[in-house]
Amino acid sequence: PGAVMLARHQVENFEHWVDVYREHAGMRGEYGSMGSHVYRSADNPNDIVVAVQWRRMEAALAFGASEALRDAMAEGSVVGEPDVWVVNTEHVWPAVDREGVDIGGPSDFSVLVRHKVENLERWVGSFREHSHMRAEAGSLGGFVLAHPHERDDVLVMLGWESIDAAREFV
Repeated sequence: PGAVMLARHQVENFEHWVDVYREHAGMRGEYGSMGSHVYRSADNPNDIVVAVQWRRMEAALAFGASEALRDAMAEGSVVGEPDVWVVNTEHVWPAVDREGVDIGGPSDFSVLVRHKVENLERWVGSFREHSHMRAEAGSLGGFVLAHPHERDDVLVMLGWESIDAAREFV
């Protein structure tokens, strides 16, 4: 059991931000981070999403509230407040679109979709039933995250063979 923290934010300059982010890897480790992935928008290189895995929910929340994080964000020239999700791993499900693909690793091209659903269980069933359709379009699979307190709020992260395949599917 652990947690995943997703943060989406704008930065003034990605290259500067990523240098600062790498410099602070030890700080995240001290709080219990097990690693992270950084995603950049294909349309705006300064629009980023960071996904960080944590050993414990308490560690993720403590890191999120820390002054050290605020200082690092200022140093990295983060613009405005990030949109942050912190979920227990029990609210994260694999999306297996192709057998034999490592869905835990990063892909060169990812799609991140957040939306509201009427009924989470019914939506998950339908989503799983359509894995073949996503695979045929180029999806490598990924993860579904459900907000722990707002069960109608869903976030899907899928890796893709190419950016063109992802855009065509969307």
